[in-house]
Amino acid sequence: MSVSVAGMLSAGKVPQVEAALVKDLGTNWEQSLPGEARKLVTNDSVDQEAFDALNDSEQAF
Repeated sequence: MSVSVAGMLSAGKVPQVEAALVKDLGTNWEQSLPGEARKLVTNDSVDQEAFDALNDSEQAF
C-alpha cells in the first residue's frame, strides 16, 4: 500500500487519505508487536539472573 502512495506522489497526486490510512495501519501494527511477542515467550524461558542483571543495568542510567 505504501508503494501505491509513493506512486501517487510521483504522479503529482496528493494521496492524503491513503497516506493517513497507511500511517494508521503501520502504527497499530507496531503497537501490537510487544503484546504478540509476550504471548510467544513463556516465563519459564526467561533466565531470571540475566533479567535481573539487565534490570539493574537499566536503573544505573
